[in-house]
Amino acid sequence: MTRLFPPLLLLPVLVLAQAASAQTRLPAELPIYDVQVTSNVVFGSGAVNAPLPGNMPLLLDLYEPQIADRAGARSPAVLIIHGGGFVGGSRLQPELVRFANGLAARGHVVASIDYRLEGDAPVPSERVAPLFDLAPPSSLANAVFAAIDDGLTALDWLVANAESLSIDPDQIGLLGGSAGAVTSVHLAYVIDNFGIAAPPLSFVVDFWGGSVIPPEDPETAAGQLDAGEAALFAVHGTADPTVSFELSELLVARAENQGVPVEFHPVPGAGHGFGATGVFTREIEPGLTVEERMYAWVGETLAATPDAARLRGAWFEESLPGQGYLVDISEDGGTIFVAWFTFDAEPTSGGGLLPGAGQRWFTAQGTYANGRAELDVFSTEAGIFNEATPVTTAPIGTMEIEFSNCNGATLSFDLPGLGLADTVPIARLLPDASCEP
Repeated sequence: MTRLFPPLLLLPVLVLAQAASAQTRLPAELPIYDVQVTSNVVFGSGAVNAPLPGNMPLLLDLYEPQIADRAGARSPAVLIIHGGGFVGGSRLQPELVRFANGLAARGHVVASIDYRLEGDAPVPSERVAPLFDLAPPSSLANAVFAAIDDGLTALDWLVANAESLSIDPDQIGLLGGSAGAVTSVHLAYVIDNFGIAAPPLSFVVDFWGGSVIPPEDPETAAGQLDAGEAALFAVHGTADPTVSFELSELLVARAENQGVPVEFHPVPGAGHGFGATGVFTREIEPGLTVEERMYAWVGETLAATPDAARLRGAWFEESLPGQGYLVDISEDGGTIFVAWFTFDAEPTSGGGLLPGAGQRWFTAQGTYANGRAELDVFSTEAGIFNEATPVTTAPIGTMEIEFSNCNGATLSFDLPGLGLADTVPIARLLPDASCEP
């Protein structure tokens, strides 16, 4: 019987070998904040059949920056998922402890988790049931699905505790190595294609992972990354004998094709793992290691992804005075609504209040994620204020908005129903003084 991802079984030996030579100090770059670590936090439970049937507590270590005066500000959060081929490994892997401290020292709240492994004989919950038919039944397949299940539980825990942890639930990223990277990739890019909901994610740091569902079809697997999804930072050795370098090539190519921000660091001739790729010592330019670039990239990516709530309000097209848009976004940050009013040069059949002109409302509704919105546009004609006169509403095209920050954006529209298409810059009517690009 074909097993799911059999090469990943080699990972525990590699992980143990790397841990023995791991560096544990922070980078030379000065951290900003002291870090408080809380160990063995229970973030949920998962069903297992070994050593006995029951529910296994799921644990994380929490790394919090000690910010003296937050003034109501919230920190981005990072969920770290360890490697180990779904059969071993733990959140105590020295390289991951180093990353957790490094990210927390730079202002992020970090949760590094353990999850159910193959030896626990995990029983994935019904939440991930749509994945069950994608691979032949096996204990390893169950472990892969359980890791995704437990990753979702951890994300839900972060969102549920956002207020007490001073976390911004609209700015959560993932970092994983090997099996942890595979899990992260599926949480961010794949499971939504199977109707499995996850909180919106801002970025993925992928150390030698990739998309492998469905198995035996890596192009289709990578093709599930879609426009508007989390930004990607990938590192992979070109001679990796454990997780094929092709997986990163395909995922990066797909991200580029879909307009998802991506930064890729292939390591020529390198094998699998932190030691083989030299993440902590290899310089991608003089004086800048891969590790240090990763920290900077995370900061740049989060700065370029505005808080959804701060995008609400009135926006206008600077080059054409009077051209404005009302923008609203749902509380969960996933749905966006845009409306504006204009008039025709000639009255419509329904008449109008303005002499020589017919009223027309335009509304657009769609999805928002990571600074990008895709909307369907509708036109509503006629109607008289406070009178029950007929109106007509019909779809007329599509719209996309790319927010560079919470004060500026680019709006593109394609309205075949009106014969109009263009791309224009728009700006917030009343600028948010605290917003930075």
